[in-house]
Amino acid sequence: MNLSDKEISEKFGLHKNEELNTFTENPGIEIECANNSKIVSVMDGIVMHVGYIGGYGNVIMIDHGDEYSTVYGNVGEIFVYEDDYVGPGKVIGKIYSTNGLKSYLHFEVWHNGKTQNPEVWLNKKWFIRILR
Repeated sequence: MNLSDKEISEKFGLHKNEELNTFTENPGIEIECANNSKIVSVMDGIVMHVGYIGGYGNVIMIDHGDEYSTVYGNVGEIFVYEDDYVGPGKVIGKIYSTNGLKSYLHFEVWHNGKTQNPEVWLNKKWFIRILR
């Protein structure tokens, strides 16, 4: 499935709260999806971390080599373990169900220790599918 602007509920980068005149930075994007959607790896790699991180919920981090990694947050069910090899398109988890409310996947791309805009990478060479 291709991403469209309406499926990305929060974009990458700095966001200003006009009411409070404050800024927050999103190191990734939030992708709206159906409850219990399956999450797949965008590329092959080795699972380097599985666990809970405050603000992210349950996460899966994958090392894709060449200093690239991805982070998948708000994961309800995790189907992989640390040090597992995953191929592109491998189902790695299921999105957290919110009892009828909108669900989302938090997705980040890192290169050489710096966050990248996932939308640019998805448009250039990576693909993300949320199977419904």
